Amino acid sequence: MKKKTVIVASIVLLLAISLSVPLLSGLRAGEATPEDISGTYTRETEDESADIKITLLPDGKVQVTGMAFWGTQREYGPNIGELDFTSALVNGHLRYFELDGQDLNYALELTFTETGLTAKEEGSSENFGLNVSFAGDYLKTNP
Repeated sequence: MKKKTVIVASIVLLLAISLSVPLLSGLRAGEATPEDISGTYTRETEDESADIKITLLPDGKVQVTGMAFWGTQREYGPNIGELDFTSALVNGHLRYFELDGQDLNYALELTFTETGLTAKEEGSSENFGLNVSFAGDYLKTNP
């Protein structure tokens, strides 16, 4: 039991460190800065769409909010998912995690490109409707 507690504490500590590393310590020349990434990003396909808004906060972190829809052509409306989290920009990435006790349920990583961002997901969020996903390539539509 003690070994399991140490492993869980180590995982939580690593997640906390990755989310709270000071912004400037991880930035290299040519990488995205919080000022560069602020804005609205959009992804749309035939049957789904998503928007992610990134806002620079006074403490140097960023607020990420978003809405995703799956089944936009369905007769009774789409399934919906919502994002709302604060993160530090670390090496050009924003990360978000949902834990269930010691288990990782959902992880989202946003990586910035010249024209927008790429979102990668692992697992699934209980906060999203069936088949809703933020994963994909987004274009920056509003600075």
